Amino acid sequence: TVKQKHLNDFYETPLRCTKSLLAVPEIHKLFTNCSTPILEPTAGSGAIIQAIDDVFPGKTYTAVELMDINCIKLNAFSYARDIPIQVSGPMSFLHWSPWLNEPHEIGITNPPFTIWEDIWEHTVKHTEHTFFLLRLGVLGSRKRFNFWKKYKPDLYVLEYRPSFTEDGKTDSD
Repeated sequence: TVKQKHLNDFYETPLRCTKSLLAVPEIHKLFTNCSTPILEPTAGSGAIIQAIDDVFPGKTYTAVELMDINCIKLNAFSYARDIPIQVSGPMSFLHWSPWLNEPHEIGITNPPFTIWEDIWEHTVKHTEHTFFLLRLGVLGSRKRFNFWKKYKPDLYVLEYRPSFTEDGKTDSD
């Protein structure tokens, strides 16, 4: 469903969020050693890719995006920054499969909150390491208990509360 407040539950990822994750030594090492395209399942207009490219120039990407306008922005961004991005879209990531079974060591995204579990399930099928930017509140519910029991993810907590709005406010303001 489309939320009235924000079209398609789309909130651009602040560069600082991704860069904070990339600064964690074991994650930094994974990205440094990654030799396959990095998968961005809900790419938006490329903020996560931009942050990764700022830290690790020369990587290649597979970006899947639902919205036409963001696919156009991704292609323009790819051209302007000379970053190899294979843009798949407009399409739902839930209908995506890798081209000729192309491997992806890493999947990283800030998924639409309304369908993050479905995106997760599909991402882990196609990547060795999966990183999702999610609220800590997703951990606590009876509904998700078996989900977390199955996946047992490592957690990395940001040292600050990011803003996903133009006015800089957070959900605690």
